[in-house]
Amino acid sequence: MSSALRTVLTDFTRIEGVAGVAFVSKDGFVIESIIPGGGIEELRFGDLDIVVAEYRSNYLLLEDVEPAYFVVIAEPCSVGLGSR
Repeated sequence: MSSALRTVLTDFTRIEGVAGVAFVSKDGFVIESIIPGGGIEELRFGDLDIVVAEYRSNYLLLEDVEPAYFVVIAEPCSVGLGSR
């Protein structure tokens, strides 16, 4: 791995509240990670609550509302989350 990438990941771990960082390929393979305790499987996340994803032209919100997921797709200007 490049030392520049390792430096960037290390810098992120110095931010208060950051539990770990990873650089992952688009097909899901971990290229490099710095996660105390060995790996992401060691972290205890608990149950999924809310996921927010920002895309170029919209946002996606996914919330677990048992027994299904509630999904919202919104344009940034329509929900006041910024302008593009």
